[in-house]
Amino acid sequence: MERIFAIPVIGDLICNVFYGFLKIIVPVFTWLGGGGRLKIGTSGIWFPEEKKEAVLNGVEFLKKHDEQMYLRIAGTKNPLLIYYSYNKRTANNGGTIYGLSERYVDWGPDGIATFLIQSLLTCEASPGSNQVRITESKLERIRNVPNEVLQW
Repeated sequence: MERIFAIPVIGDLICNVFYGFLKIIVPVFTWLGGGGRLKIGTSGIWFPEEKKEAVLNGVEFLKKHDEQMYLRIAGTKNPLLIYYSYNKRTANNGGTIYGLSERYVDWGPDGIATFLIQSLLTCEASPGSNQVRITESKLERIRNVPNEVLQW
């Protein structure tokens, strides 16, 4: 299957259609489930109602402790779509769609703020939807994201 994604036009088309589908379906299912959205400039976080306070506290923590990073998320040219993932771990390998897993929520406001920063830095390193066809320089930037997050 990975070989299909490596084909320039076909792989990109499949990934873009899939990303487009996710950008429609995540908000619809969140809304149908009684959840909400928090807009941060061009980016948005979709979450179930019971996680609203945790998400708000995490965003407020980030805004209070690092307004520059908050403004980078708000003004990114590749808007992040962040959804609440009910899993303890969620693979977030690049692009613009990221799943906020329960472990970051368990860590409290600083855990959510850390997740937001990690998502932004990963997106900046490799914003495209087809993560199979990334260049070596983008791959190196993605590998460096954990170090950048730790420095934060």
